[in-house]
Amino acid sequence: MLKRFAALALRSATTNVEVYSATQPSSGQVLTATSSTAATWQTPTVSSKESIGFTADGGGAVITTGKIKGYFTCPYAANITAWNIVVDTGTVTVKVWKIATGTAKPTASNSINSSGLQLSSGTAIHDTTLTDFTTTAVAANDIFAFNIETISGVMEMSFGLELTRI
Repeated sequence: MLKRFAALALRSATTNVEVYSATQPSSGQVLTATSSTAATWQTPTVSSKESIGFTADGGGAVITTGKIKGYFTCPYAANITAWNIVVDTGTVTVKVWKIATGTAKPTASNSINSSGLQLSSGTAIHDTTLTDFTTTAVAANDIFAFNIETISGVMEMSFGLELTRI
């Protein structure tokens, strides 16, 4: 004979957490405390960080200014949350160009920076200050390009935007 049991509450070290009023869960949901005495089934939110950018190598010579070869299409909606620059030595300023997907590629007129993102001392920077950006919103399939505005003494570098999916 098969007997079924239904739990009305989960016992914690200090109290009972009522679950009897929670609706039936759907696939992927987890039981989440909504107060010190109640819980409901909820779909967890996942914040995924990713990076887009470029690496440049002057092959033993100093890297020159100009647009980095190629373009990047971001396949998901996101927010820019930080940026990173790493160099072997020297200084650099990078501008980010972005345009909505369609029939055009981004150009200087599509810059989403005012002054550019700058490494002026040291060999690495991670910055969450986004005041130089005119927008931090990224729509699915936006197209990016990167332009080295100024550079001095750098033979090898990496640049990246940190994106948090939404």
